[in-house]
Amino acid sequence: MAETTSQKHQNFIKEQMRDKPVNQVAGIGEKISGELNDQGFKYAYQLLGQFLILNKNEGDFLDWFKEVAPSANSKHRQDAYECLSKWCELML
Repeated sequence: MAETTSQKHQNFIKEQMRDKPVNQVAGIGEKISGELNDQGFKYAYQLLGQFLILNKNEGDFLDWFKEVAPSANSKHRQDAYECLSKWCELML
């Protein structure tokens, strides 16, 4: 994991997910959020569900993310993966 994390990452992992929109996950901005919404991922918990279906596997998640959100670059995808992974570590 990166040695420094964004404020968005830190804010996301410190509390329960509840009904946070998907754009609250680190690495996901307006454009990527729109692409995810178009694929049925409006809430962070829906993205987490896909992350868990993929067994929290980094390679599988990054490949899947690239397919559903083509505007996400490798940093965006990695930030989202690390954010969800850390949230799971702390909350599950």
